[in-house]
Order: sequence, then structure tokens, then C-alpha cells
Amino acid sequence: MQNLQTLNISGNQNLTKIDEKILSLEHLTDLNCDRCFNLVSPPYGVCQQNLSAITSFFKDLASEQEVELTIVPVLVVGHSMSGKTSLTRSLQSKSRELTNRSETNMLDEATKVFQIEGVQLDNSYAKMIDHGGHEVYHITYRYILKERNIPLIVVNLNTFKSLAEKEGEKAAAKELCWQWLSHIYLACPSLVESPLLVLTHSDKVSDSELQSYKECLFTYSKQLRDEMLEVEQLPSRAKKQVLHEIKFLSNKGSDIFSEQNTFVFGKDTHEIEALRKTLDERCTKHKVSLPQKWYEMCDFVENSLEKPVVELSEIHARYHGERSLHILRYLHNIGDVLWFQSVESLKSYIFRDIPAVTEMFSILFHHQSDRLWKERAQNFHEFDFKGRPISYALYQQFVKNFTRNGILDEALLNNLLKSESKFQPKIAIELLKIFWIVQGPIILNAEKKINGYAIPYFAKESIGETWKKEKRIQLRLIIEMRGLPLPKYGFQLMTVAVLNKLSNDINTQKVMANGAIVNHNGLKLHLVHDVRRQKATLQVASDEVDFGGLWEQLGEATRSILKLLSTVWPASQPDIRVFCGHCLLLRETKPEDFVNPDWFCPEGDTLTVKHYSGVLKLVCEKNEEQNVPSALMRPCHELNEEKRRIIKEYLANVTPAATAHPVPSVSRLATERHTIPVQPQQQDDESSDSELSDTLEILDHASDELTVKICDKSSVKDLFHSDEVYRMSTMRGRCLLINNITFTYPDGTSDTREGSALDGQRILFLFHQLGFFCFSEENLSGQHMLEVIRNETGRQADENYGMFVLVIMSHGSETGISGTDGTMVQRTDINNALSAQNFPVMARKPKLVIIQACLGGLQDRVIPDPQPATSSAHSGSYLASVSGLPTNEVPFCSATTLPTPSRSITSSVRMHPLRSHAVLDTDDLLIWEASFRD
Repeated sequence: MQNLQTLNISGNQNLTKIDEKILSLEHLTDLNCDRCFNLVSPPYGVCQQNLSAITSFFKDLASEQEVELTIVPVLVVGHSMSGKTSLTRSLQSKSRELTNRSETNMLDEATKVFQIEGVQLDNSYAKMIDHGGHEVYHITYRYILKERNIPLIVVNLNTFKSLAEKEGEKAAAKELCWQWLSHIYLACPSLVESPLLVLTHSDKVSDSELQSYKECLFTYSKQLRDEMLEVEQLPSRAKKQVLHEIKFLSNKGSDIFSEQNTFVFGKDTHEIEALRKTLDERCTKHKVSLPQKWYEMCDFVENSLEKPVVELSEIHARYHGERSLHILRYLHNIGDVLWFQSVESLKSYIFRDIPAVTEMFSILFHHQSDRLWKERAQNFHEFDFKGRPISYALYQQFVKNFTRNGILDEALLNNLLKSESKFQPKIAIELLKIFWIVQGPIILNAEKKINGYAIPYFAKESIGETWKKEKRIQLRLIIEMRGLPLPKYGFQLMTVAVLNKLSNDINTQKVMANGAIVNHNGLKLHLVHDVRRQKATLQVASDEVDFGGLWEQLGEATRSILKLLSTVWPASQPDIRVFCGHCLLLRETKPEDFVNPDWFCPEGDTLTVKHYSGVLKLVCEKNEEQNVPSALMRPCHELNEEKRRIIKEYLANVTPAATAHPVPSVSRLATERHTIPVQPQQQDDESSDSELSDTLEILDHASDELTVKICDKSSVKDLFHSDEVYRMSTMRGRCLLINNITFTYPDGTSDTREGSALDGQRILFLFHQLGFFCFSEENLSGQHMLEVIRNETGRQADENYGMFVLVIMSHGSETGISGTDGTMVQRTDINNALSAQNFPVMARKPKLVIIQACLGGLQDRVIPDPQPATSSAHSGSYLASVSGLPTNEVPFCSATTLPTPSRSITSSVRMHPLRSHAVLDTDDLLIWEASFRD
């Protein structure tokens, strides 16, 4: 043993202490304690450094007083308005503390985007870490969340009730519990503590509902975990099992939540003492000991310094020697400070105020960003940046380009960081880059020396399917994420990782909502990610024979993504499917693919690629081709001229598979069909023969070159992922039903549309089954109808939905729809309210309007001419258009349920004509009506 040089005790989670006698091993140079999470002496944050840190710890402990610490982080997560802040305050005061805040408020003194609050328990100290606001803030999990943290999920029972009624109990449990657990365990798969569950707002539900919802959360959280495990344990082509490394979630023998770890809080009832006791018991298990000097330096860095970031030299001025470096690394390892030792631009800084880092993110990512930008515009003052004057108009142009395209001018970014963050802009930008949030600087205008930054999260335009047809030579692979689902912003970080590697010029790249396009060294790269299917596709294409460059660029982009995943989401387990370039060359709809091939597969944080000679002959099994150059199917080095010539000759003889087939002309098809005898037309039907002859003439002149594409399962699937088909989000859409049943007119008459209530219920049930969020309004006046529609089109939150449906059931005319007071809402006003200009969050998304109302008729007159204006204060009020335009005489609804003419009703009705001057931006709008026009 005395000659022992290397000792590996990694993965021993039963080990809690290392004997100081280990220092007597004179020749020992390497001690590997990786994943010995339960070490408390020395603490794991010391042991995971190196043998030098362990030696320093024991030497200081032998000469100094020992300080016992029981400070354990508690990760508090939950939806907005769940009561996280109130919970922390209640634990601090040992009594119920309520924080009142409306959903429309921005941040107040109680709610921050990220905060750390201490709670002194009886025998320990809980450091409550509250991640709030935007999902992007959770990227800090990788620095804050450690193996011995205690997860605490907070669920608002009233929110659960509402969500369960709309989307089902399992969907509610998934959104309010499982997705939070996924975030936590993705970032820290070795977390061994079971989560605590706190149910708030119990006063909003009955006792029976409380018990029912609690059981639902228990049952469905476990079911979601077991379903994930079952999927992952099915034999895949890669022969992998993913979740076996996620310590807590992979244990099917245990429940996610249990009764003893669940606590209920309401307005008048709470279980504060029970929760404090449980937290104390858990925290006490993680008691550690530090030498006195270590404790003093930790306290100095965490509590005595005021600045959010300090230079390393400032700390070295007070604490000298290598010991100070060991202590700083320990603080970083336990999540108390951030120290980016391997980043040249940041290694001389210690970030001691981690909430300030997340607050900096909120400058760009905020759950009330629209309102924040409006406030900034109101308080704007002109400024100069690098000698360039920034006016209000230019500022607004910067904001528009950022919020629509994800491109942020460096002048705007520097101004925001300077005025709203606690860091110098230079340091703040480096932080944003370290977290893969921004790409840059990129050249926006080389001549004027203007730079900027790309933030893909805000790009609106999406990549369609045409990229699969670009260039003749293509190499393609798909990275499939298995296990816990990667959040949306994780895919956006992929875009930044790839762009940082391949581009720094706005003219060679295009940032998209679902990826990016890069033109680099004559090659064209597409990154297309699909959050719902949990995959990212990389394709590099060229018209030139440059297989060395193609494989190199594909490998670099893949390496960038794998490095990101291993750093940010260590629990993610990507599979790589590499497609056969020969099949792609032939434009096969189902090209041959290789899953994690040994010549192109991830190993650790890097991508190992085994290179082949480009002209070796391989077999493409899909096409039974025996002599395919290896450059099409395996990675190769740069090709010399001779190899290029050989491959060019091969490519010259390859013909892509036909994608379209000619068919006979329409006229010939018509003559070949079976004919059906037609009864002679009536003599007075003069138009029919003319129309028929026009139709036949069109058929006779139909082009013989008309082609159709043969459809198979793959081509139909491609169609549904192309720009020709609307992209539907997981939040399918919203459905608004306006159902006017009972009418009361100014002359005292009334009317009821019998059966309409049942029709409305069935409409709502139908769209609910189709996955829509449905809500209804009944018996609205004309003015109120238009207000409800306009309020809906003004909802910023609707941007997450894929479609909007408006159903109106009422009386109507050719030009309008009646409110319950007889006031007409013009159909053009409804269409205008749904235009892209007035309904911007639904621009380029399908909007369906279903109208159950008459379009006019001559049978009945239901509304009398108004009396002269001097005779009645209500003259014409129930006839006037909501828009206030003049009226003309047109017939009203012919439905038999309307009031029949009486002696007091004249034979004419005043209504609005269609407004011929209206120019409506009504793309993507489909209107279904229940009756024909006269």
C-alpha cells in the first residue's frame, strides 16, 4: 500500500468519510472520489477537486478549530402564483404569511425572477432557492442544483382544479409536477433525495376535492414516471436504457410523492411545523465540518463583500496561497458562487451573487416582456454608442428587429445591460455567451462596423421542408433525445452552439424559430429541431464534390450539440442516426440509416469519427448497390484530385429517383370514364348548356404535361411537415363560442332560439375533444359581442396556441349578425378583428369562423323602421351598426323562429350594406356559414 500511486473509489455512495491516514501514502498522486456524493469529511465539494485539496483540508483541520455546518439548499419550484414566496416567508416566521399579488402585476417587492432566502430551522439551516419567471432562468440549475439538494414542488390546488377541468387530471399533473421534476433531474441525474410536495390554496377547494386532487398527483406522477421507464426499457436499435442513471426516478419500487412528504396550506390552515420538522430532519443528515480558516473565508466571500462580482485579485489580497483556490472551488462546487476557471475571459472573476445573474437574464427573457418594452420606450433617452447616436426611432427599430427576428444590435444590448443589470456590459455579455443564450458578436454591417447578437428564442420564422431538396450532395443525421424531455429553450441553445462554431456574419446565417441556416465555406448547413418529437436534424449540402468538407462540418456541428447537452442536461441520452448519403443522392423517401455507428458515435464530451478513404467501394443495402464510394456513406478526409475525379465519374452516372409521374390529360381521362345518362334539362335553364360547354372546352385544352406525385406514407408525412400545411402546436387552439339564445327588442317584443343551448354544449364538447381550450359567452348585445371578440384578439398569451376558432350562433342578415338587443354587428367588422393586423399573435395561423345565422330573406320583416329622431330617445338604437355607419333597407332574417310582422311593424328594415372600401388583411381565415346568400 505504501507504494500506491492511484486510488479510485468513485461511485461509492455508502462512503461518508475518508480517513486522514490516507496522507501517510507518500507515493499517492491521484485520488478519484467522483460520485461519492455522501462524503461529509471532507465534504464532497472538496473531494471532487483533487488530492491536493483533500490534503490541504486535513492539514488545516489538524491545526485549527473545527466548525460544523448544516446548510442545505432546498430547490423550490412551481408555477406562477403557486405561493412559493408566501411559503418561504411562512417557514421563516413560523406562522402563515400571505403575499397578495395579481396575475397582471409585474415584479413586486416579494416576487423576483430568482431569489435565495434562508430559513433557520431547529438544528439546521435551509437555503430556499426559488427559480421563478421565464423557463430560461432554469439554465442556472446546472450550477445551483447539487446532488444533496432537496426538491420541493409547490402546487396551487385551484390551478390544478382549473387545469384538470380543461385538459384532464393527468395533463394537469404532468404540467404542474412532472415537468418540474424533469427539469430538476435532467440537470442533476444523481440527485438522490425524494421531492417534497406542498399543496397551497386549499381553501379554494372542498375537503373531498383536496383528497381527490392529492391522490391524482400521487397516481399520475408515478404513472408518468413508469410510462417513461417502460418506453426507455424497450429494446431500441441502439440497445440502450436511459433512465438507469437517474437515481431517484429510475427506482420503480418507490413512489414519486408520499403522504408523509406532502403538506397542505390554505388561508386558515397550514402544516408549517410539520414541514419545518421534515426539512430539519433532512438537512441534519447533511452536516459537514470545515476548518476555521475555511469557514472564515467562505463567510467573507458570501456575506462580507457587497459587489455581485469580485476580482480574484481582491480575494487574494486578503487570503493567500493555494488554500484560497481550494476554498473558492469548494464554494463553486456546492453552488454558492460561480467561478468559470476554464473560460479565459471570466476566470479572474468570482460571481458571488447568483440571483443577480438570473436577474440579468430577465432583461431579455421576462414573462411580462411586452409591458417591459413599453415602459422602456416611455422612459427612453437618446444615447451614443461608439460614436453612433441612437435616436428614439432607431431604438424602436432595434426592438422590433429583436422581438421579431431574434437579432439584437450591440448598441441596444449594451444600453440595457448598463442601465438594468448589476454587471459591466462586457462581463454580462460573456456570461450570456457562457450560458449559450446569445451568439456573437456577429457582423450586421461590415462597412459601418456595426455588430450585434443573435438570440434564436425570439425568431418567428420557421424552416419548412424545402431544405431536404437543396443541393445535389447531402449528408444528414438526426440527434434523438431519449429519456426526460428536453425543454424548448434547450433546443434554442443548440442553435447558438452550432452558430458559434460555424458563423459570425449575418450575411452567412439565418436564425430561425426551429433552427438555423448557415452558408459556410461554400457548404450549406441546416439545423432543424423539433421539440415535440425531441429531435434535431443536421444536414450539410453542396453541389460540389467536397466530401471532406461536408463530413468535417457535419462532425463539428454535432460535436457542438453533444458538448452542450453533456454540460447543460447531463441526464439527456442522445442517439445519433446517420443517413446513407447514397440514398439521399437518389432522393429516397426512406433512406437507409445507421444508429450510433461505431465509426461515428459520441464518446463522453467529444465526437469520435473514424475516417475512411473516400473511394473505397461499399454496399448500399437499401438500393442493393455494390460499388458506392465510401465518401457517401462513411466519414472521409479531404479528397485529392484523383479521388475527386473518380467520385465525379460515379456521380455523373447516378440518376435521382423520379419523384413525379406523367398522367393522361384530363380530357382523355374524362372520355375513358363510364358515362351516366343524364335527364334532359328544362328548356328554361339556358345557363346550364353554356356552362357545360365552357367546362368541356377547358377539359379539351388541358395540358398533357399535367403530373401528380405518387403518395405514400412518407410523402404524406413530409407534406404535413412542409410550409404547405399549418404547424399545430401542442396547445392546439382556443375556441370562443358566442351563443345568443334569448332576444329582447326595444319595442318590447322578444324571441328565443329553441335548441340553441344544446347545440352550444355539443360544439364545446366537440372542440374540447379535439384538444382546444373552449370558453363561451351567452346572450350578448351587439356592442358586447364585438368587445368580447376584440378582447380575445388582444390577448398576448394566445401566441402559444396553434389555431383560433370563433363560433357565433344568433340571428343575422346578409351583412350582419344580431345581438340580443337587435343591434347588428357587421360581418366585415368581425373579419377585420381577426385580421393579421388586429390579431397579430395569430398571424400566419389558421382562424376558423363558424356562423349559425341567416343571411337574409324576403319572407319576414322583424324590426320596424325607427320613429323620427325627435319622437324617441331609442330611435334606431337596435338597428344601428356597432361601427356607427349609415344604414340601408335590406331584408332581415327569414328564420321562422323570428317574430312575424304585426300591425306595428312596417315592411322595410334598415341595415348596413357591405363596406366596399374595407381592405382586410384576412389571410388564413376560413368562414363557414350555415346558409346561402339570396
